[in-house]
Amino acid sequence: MKLSRKVAVLGSVAVAVAVGGAAMALWSSTGSGSATAGSVAIQNSAIAAAANGADLYPGATKTITVTVDNPNPYAVNLLQIGGVNAEDQDGCEGSNVSVATLGDGTNPVAPTGGEGTSIAAKSGNTNGSRTYTMSVSMASAAPDGCAGTSFTFNFSGASLVQAG
Repeated sequence: MKLSRKVAVLGSVAVAVAVGGAAMALWSSTGSGSATAGSVAIQNSAIAAAANGADLYPGATKTITVTVDNPNPYAVNLLQIGGVNAEDQDGCEGSNVSVATLGDGTNPVAPTGGEGTSIAAKSGNTNGSRTYTMSVSMASAAPDGCAGTSFTFNFSGASLVQAG
């Protein structure tokens, strides 16, 4: 093969490689898209008396035990729980009996006889649960109409999601 033919063939190969490389460089793309993430709905915890308060009398302070159930899929810290005055009864105004507020609304409240402060997340069909002890008192000046009476308290509480 003559030199000019070799140069022509090599030149053609070089041009083909250069054009092919250029063609590969032109086949590029970009992409975009989106995704969504939802959050769970907040479910209120349930507060219930675990045991009834013991035998109040004028000037007495006793304890009651309440249980807080957490129906959420995440742990929570109880910050405060309180009961408003008892409901009025025949012959005894509810203001004669009161429940002390437990917690300051800022710091987690320690449960009765347990470690840590968090109320566990719901697991399967079982709510997380913790028990707390609260003080209940009868006023020193409670009238005779308060004797032999049962009192109902409505509790309210505040909790905070425990960051995982």
